[in-house]
Amino acid sequence: MDRRDFIQTTASGALATIVGVPLLTALTGCSNVPMFKTSGDGSSAHVPLSAFDKPVNGHSVLLVQVDHIKHPIAVVRFTDEPPLALYAVCTHKHCSLDVELDGFSCPCHGSTFTMHGQVVNGPAKQRLQMLPIKEQGDHYIVSLDGL
Repeated sequence: MDRRDFIQTTASGALATIVGVPLLTALTGCSNVPMFKTSGDGSSAHVPLSAFDKPVNGHSVLLVQVDHIKHPIAVVRFTDEPPLALYAVCTHKHCSLDVELDGFSCPCHGSTFTMHGQVVNGPAKQRLQMLPIKEQGDHYIVSLDGL
């Protein structure tokens, strides 16, 4: 291998590492939270209980993407509490939230929230919007009124 080939190979490898590792990290972080897509019926979304993963740290989270709603809804199923449905959008500047092990984080300005939607760190000052949720048979029904 001559000098030119060595430099090209080394530069290509460095570029692949610089671009590839953060991209792979971002993609694998997203794959840990299941997503359920639905068109809803206009006023509610029906979420099958079978769509949830096994609980970790006392809860499991399912992101529900409803066709006509911009941001997903996070349905949190607790092992020892009633479920919660939270609009997964930051109350600071309306960015979609990332799901973390024990809460939610805003990739735009760094706000963090608990699994119950309460603010842990700002700049957000208001808790996440809660949506009415009830269990009916083998589904949760989430009310979409107010979105």
